[in-house]
Amino acid sequence: MEDEASLVATPRSLLDALERAYMVHKDRLLTFATAIIGDRAAAEDALHDVFVGLARDGRMLPTGNSLGAFFTVAVRNRAISALRVRKSEEALAQGRGNASGGHYPPPSEAALRSEEDALIVELASALPEDLKNAVALRVWGEHSFKEIAKAEGVSESTAHARYSEGVRRLRQEFARRTGHE
Repeated sequence: MEDEASLVATPRSLLDALERAYMVHKDRLLTFATAIIGDRAAAEDALHDVFVGLARDGRMLPTGNSLGAFFTVAVRNRAISALRVRKSEEALAQGRGNASGGHYPPPSEAALRSEEDALIVELASALPEDLKNAVALRVWGEHSFKEIAKAEGVSESTAHARYSEGVRRLRQEFARRTGHE
């Protein structure tokens, strides 16, 4: 993998630097945004919005080891904004849908589902880094175990074992927190 400091050390232009940074960080950032939003297409939109915004803004990228953190924060903020808009739109649609006989769950069921989803994301974020990455890449990133292994620099069986252990811990903690044994 390319050293982060070299991504911006000698770029011919800001656009070259952005392109190189995108290629290095896109899979991790897309998985992260998908975990926040819960929708891969919306996560891609959030990721692209960040990079297009940087290209339009014309500011130079930070140098050194903070580049990955910079993109993570930018994508996180954009994903949270997109999620807020999406939830507002869903709430409006749900109100109209129920009034016109649409097929939306009752508000109490939708609220419970939303709380459970939030708890799962919270629990996943508390997993050890290797397990969290495997679960996020598989569940939210929709990657194969072969792709996870390559991204994490481990064998395919190790990627599978990490995913399985992460899911086991999530189920165990979810059951403990919700009382669903």
